[in-house]
Amino acid sequence: MTIDEAIRRTIETFPFEGYMTPEEGKTKGAYSSIADTVLRHLQPGSAILDFGCGPCEKTAVLRGKPGTDHVFP
Repeated sequence: MTIDEAIRRTIETFPFEGYMTPEEGKTKGAYSSIADTVLRHLQPGSAILDFGCGPCEKTAVLRGKPGTDHVFP
């Protein structure tokens, strides 16, 4: 699953309707940029409990990527 697919899936299933907005037409939206940065710097075997603030939508996007079972909501 790509980051864009993970974002779309998260938007579709997120419990707060309308909270997340699609990033279509943007070169890099906030969710894409954050996911790219975190995945680039995350060391093998490390874990993320959560980051940021709010209702965990950024963490939910990362949970949609293969190999991210070390990201905990």
